[in-house]
Amino acid sequence: MTPTKTKIVATIGPATSGPDALNELLQAGVDVCRINCSHASAEVIQADVARIRRAAINLGLRVAILLDLQGPKIRTGPSETPIVLASGDTLTVVMDPELSGSGHRVGTTWPTMIDDVKVGERVLFADGALFGDICAVRPGSPGEVDITIDAGGSLGSHKGINLPEDYADDRMKFVDGLPIDMTSSMHHDFERGNPLELAWLAGAVARHGEALSIPTPVNRTVFAALKSRAAPGPSTTKAG
Repeated sequence: MTPTKTKIVATIGPATSGPDALNELLQAGVDVCRINCSHASAEVIQADVARIRRAAINLGLRVAILLDLQGPKIRTGPSETPIVLASGDTLTVVMDPELSGSGHRVGTTWPTMIDDVKVGERVLFADGALFGDICAVRPGSPGEVDITIDAGGSLGSHKGINLPEDYADDRMKFVDGLPIDMTSSMHHDFERGNPLELAWLAGAVARHGEALSIPTPVNRTVFAALKSRAAPGPSTTKAG
């Protein structure tokens, strides 16, 4: 990378992964090419890495590649058509990831939501495009959470569900049986990218620095592999 304190990071996707587009990006000053594992198969990742390295060699540039591992999959379930919600409507979130959303009911991949939330707390959907306050929590098989919508809109399939940080530090701790900071989806992504010997990894939504020292299978595998490469600054975390 060029010896400047500010680095330019560009996400490589369908619109930017071709040779011409990559050459333009690198010549424009991009220092780091980010590959998002959420939207790429192992084959796509391998092809993108090869194209980036080839373009950098041809241009005589040093370009870093950052593999962005998937974060926890806390999302709504599927729905054939978007659920349209207006301010004042009640959305019922059902603790069933396979439930097909319809009317004002939607499933979720967050099965412990009924244990992790309280009446009166705010819940955000689709990166905060929609949000509301919890008005009822009903344990059962499956449990249900009712949310009075404040800011409405169209809620499609598999949209993110989040609690504001004020609530979230001591809850939403586990997904797939692992700490939320180092989930099995991240482990899967690391296994896909590890053979490519990339020096930089990004871990999504690590709420505390201590999470990286938790002796989970993910952490042990990741740091053992990175240590063997002796690459400086091998990993980072991101919020959001």
